[in-house]
Amino acid sequence: LEIVRDDPNCTVRIADNGRGAAPDAVQGSRSLGLAGLRERAAQFGGEIQVRTAPGAGFEVIAILPLAGLVTGK
Repeated sequence: LEIVRDDPNCTVRIADNGRGAAPDAVQGSRSLGLAGLRERAAQFGGEIQVRTAPGAGFEVIAILPLAGLVTGK
């Protein structure tokens, strides 16, 4: 887990060293978990990035504008 303030954003990175998945398995994923994360980040003007590969773990990065976090808009 890594949380970095990098004006004008706050970046939250969560990674593991597990099994991972094929990158195309999470692109446009119908997974409610990833879809929900993307929806919530978008509400604050942010985005979610997912990086993974078979045998290389799984990484989720949330990039959120600090202004959206402070004002809730």
